[in-house]
Amino acid sequence: MSFELEKNIVEKSKDIEAEKKELLRQSTAYINAGGRGTRLEPILSKDEKIGITKSLIKFGGEDPVIHYHVDRLIKKGFGNVIVNAGDHFNVGEYFTGNKDEKLQVVNSEIQEGTGGDLIRVVRENPSIGKYIVIHNSDTIIEIDEGELLRQHKQSGAAATFAMTRRSDVPNEGAFYISKNGEIIFNKEVVPEYAMLEPKKEDIAYQASSVGVVAFDTEVIKNYDWRSGDGPLSIYTQIIGKLIKEGKVFAYDNGGNFFVDIGTPKNYEKVMRHPILKKILESR
Repeated sequence: MSFELEKNIVEKSKDIEAEKKELLRQSTAYINAGGRGTRLEPILSKDEKIGITKSLIKFGGEDPVIHYHVDRLIKKGFGNVIVNAGDHFNVGEYFTGNKDEKLQVVNSEIQEGTGGDLIRVVRENPSIGKYIVIHNSDTIIEIDEGELLRQHKQSGAAATFAMTRRSDVPNEGAFYISKNGEIIFNKEVVPEYAMLEPKKEDIAYQASSVGVVAFDTEVIKNYDWRSGDGPLSIYTQIIGKLIKEGKVFAYDNGGNFFVDIGTPKNYEKVMRHPILKKILESR
C-alpha cells in the first residue's frame, strides 16, 4: 500500500468518526423503562401497583441495569439521554443526587403504550435534537449507534431499525430485508399493516429486531396520534405503518452480543453469563 493511499484511508476514517460524533451530539437516546415486567413474575416478587421495575434489577454487580444503559449512552456522546420510566417513580429516585446534566428521567401516571409515551415526550421536549435513538431497558446489546445514525442519515429513511443475524433470539428471521437495505416485510406485524410476503428474489436476507431504532424527530413529533387516542406501540404500530409505506431501512448489527433479560429463562442465564458480566463492568 502506498503512503498516499494509506494517508487517504486514515483521513477518511477520521472524517467518519467526526461525523458519527456530531450525529450523536445532535441526538437523544431514549430508554423505554416503564414496563410491568410481567414475564418475570414467576421468579421475582412484584409491587401490586407497578409490577416489577426491570430497569432496577441488578445482575450480580453493584448497579442496576438502568445505570449501565445511562452511563454507556452518555459516554457514547449523545446530546441527551431520556429514561421514560412510566409510573416507576423509584427509577427517578434512584438517580437523585447522582444525575448527569444530560440525563432526564420522565414519569407519568398515564400509560399510553411505548409509542404514545414516546410521542408525548418528544412533543413536550424542545431540546430533543434532530434524531432520537430508542433502546429498551431489558436488553443488553453491543451496537455502534454512531454508525447506525450515519446510515440513517445517508438513506433518508424515516426510521432505521437495528437487526441481528443471531439465531438465539425469539423472533428469528421475522424481518425481510431487500437488496437496497429496506425492510419490506415483518412476520409479526399487526393486521392493519399486513403485507404480502415478498418473492424470494427480492429478499437479500432475513433477520430479527433488537429493539434499537433511530427516528427523525420530526417523524415522531408529526405522527398522527394524540393523547387520549388509545395506546400506541413503537414496534407493532409506528414501525409497522412506516414499513408498509416503504420508509424503514435495516441496520445490520450482525452477530454482535444481544440478549433480552426480560424472560425467566434469560434472566437465569445472564445472571451467570461471563460475557454479560464483562460488558456490564466495562461500560
